[in-house]
Amino acid sequence: MNRYAKLYSPKHALDIENLSSCYNSDSPPEEKPVLYSVLFQRKVTPCQIKIQFQGGFAGLEFDVLSSSDGCDDFMHRIEVDAEDTNELQVFDFDDEFDCTSLRLQFNESADFYGRITFYKLEV
Repeated sequence: MNRYAKLYSPKHALDIENLSSCYNSDSPPEEKPVLYSVLFQRKVTPCQIKIQFQGGFAGLEFDVLSSSDGCDDFMHRIEVDAEDTNELQVFDFDDEFDCTSLRLQFNESADFYGRITFYKLEV
């Protein structure tokens, strides 16, 4: 693999060291909404989510769902309205909750075809 090639798989959105790596949903996505999950391998108490989209491919409206047992039974839901920008966006959670995984459910995209691209995701 060319070391200068961009990396697009889901795990690369969490790579904050490599600025050229990102997550790129299927084009166009086979499933709507586009889903992205983060598994923590332990119980955590998230207080905010930081996400940097590629302008034109931002998830304008998405839900953050949490699970505390690792299954698909998501207990906590937060609705987020993002902007179509390249800037890092920060969303604080109003409530304190414990979880072992988060799922981002992108319901609306700035892209006509519904594609989502983000370069950075921090919880």
